[in-house]
Amino acid sequence: MGKRRLNYLVIIFNFLSFIFGAAVLGLGIWAAVQSGGLNNVVNDVMYAGIYILIACGAVVMLLAFFGCYASVAESQPAIVAYCVILLVSVGLEIASCIILFVFYNASRSGLSDSYMTKYGIDTSITTSWDEAQLKGKCCGKEFSSDWDKSFFYKANGTYPLSCCVRDAESNIVDLEKCNNGEHGFIYTEGCAWILKLYYYAIAGTTIPAIMFQLISVAIIVCLYQYIH
Repeated sequence: MGKRRLNYLVIIFNFLSFIFGAAVLGLGIWAAVQSGGLNNVVNDVMYAGIYILIACGAVVMLLAFFGCYASVAESQPAIVAYCVILLVSVGLEIASCIILFVFYNASRSGLSDSYMTKYGIDTSITTSWDEAQLKGKCCGKEFSSDWDKSFFYKANGTYPLSCCVRDAESNIVDLEKCNNGEHGFIYTEGCAWILKLYYYAIAGTTIPAIMFQLISVAIIVCLYQYIH
């Protein structure tokens, strides 16, 4: 394969890396900011992984431009620097994904522990769950009936107000029917789907991003041999 074709391939794969890097950055920010309060009730290590991905996404976007420059300029030092930094970034991305998936079960367990024993007692936990349930239109971990075993429900005989279906003006449709757990007046789906969405979305963008980055490294190494 000629040097010119290698240059084109480097540019193409760096462009793809830029797109997926932007996706990783955007999804990381979305997961960290629009978490619906769940960041206060799940494992802190999981969110450390998200913040690492945010940094990696930004680095990948910058490296995409640097990779194109190194290829077009045919600069050996630039190519070496590009490969080293990109491989470090890939390593961090892989580590972040491992962290996220290893601590997934711990995060789900954190959801149960927080509302079963601390809702209505711990102000930060209570606020976090209310925010998560209102934003996510969900109730409990897997189902609204999960609350039946909680300290809050046993003490009060009611579901949290944030579980109740609301109208367009954010008013509870029917509080009595909500407390009775009647379908249509209480959110029946649990909030665990929010965590699942984060994992699937991040994995769906990070894995292709890593793949394109590794291909870019392989191609630019071939280019390096041409100009060595």
